[in-house]
Amino acid sequence: VVYCDSYTACPDGTTCCRHPKGGWFCCPYSPGKCCLDGYHCCPYGYDCDYTYTHCVRERLTYPFLRKPALPSVPASLIPTSEDKEN
Repeated sequence: VVYCDSYTACPDGTTCCRHPKGGWFCCPYSPGKCCLDGYHCCPYGYDCDYTYTHCVRERLTYPFLRKPALPSVPASLIPTSEDKEN
């Protein structure tokens, strides 16, 4: 598990990215680089292009990952000790 903060987590092998409207989403890359739009991310070493359609590094472009099994998903809430007692 990858902890985003004290309350939320993402699956192992992902990166927590902050959504601009609050909350977190899970980037399917580890390590990943979060885009400013709050919906996309890129593999380490790549940057998000200004249209948020590709990851770029020098002259290379890399389309955003479109795995149906693991798109950028909201982070999960971490159960507190109070939740575990109920």
